[in-house]
Amino acid sequence: MNEQVSIAAGDTVVWASVHEAVNAWRGRCLNAFSRAEYAVSEALDRLAQDAERGALVKLPHLVGQRFEALAAAIAPDGPFGDGAATVLKTLQAFRDHDSVRAPLCHGLGKISVDQAGRWTLVVRMTSFKNRRAERTMFVWEEEEARHLADRIHADAQRLQSKLALLSPK
Repeated sequence: MNEQVSIAAGDTVVWASVHEAVNAWRGRCLNAFSRAEYAVSEALDRLAQDAERGALVKLPHLVGQRFEALAAAIAPDGPFGDGAATVLKTLQAFRDHDSVRAPLCHGLGKISVDQAGRWTLVVRMTSFKNRRAERTMFVWEEEEARHLADRIHADAQRLQSKLALLSPK
């Protein structure tokens, strides 16, 4: 005899708390990016105020270009390159996180939860390159996402500290 038995999924996941945890993680990452971007902008402004070399500092509109402008200004052959090697190294270390900035800021997320209650965030993003849509997908599991947020946060803090000391001498 075939008996039909329904398998009911346990409603042990509290969806509101999972969404809150994922959004808090994403917000922590975005806050670290915002703080670093602000510090870069302020450092560029300080360098640009220098009476002798300030005119050589570009002040671009887009944030990514600001990182590039600061790197050029404090590079060994740049107008403020003297003694800025550690700042440049810290700036470059933070730039290693560039690949996750756009999906965190602009991607559309979908959350799943495993039986142990651990979340996974899948982020889809569409960008345009050479007049063609490029669709990418990023996947972060809860544990690796926490480590990523810790690294972004620590690198942002290091960058802010170094840039606060950067001044035209």
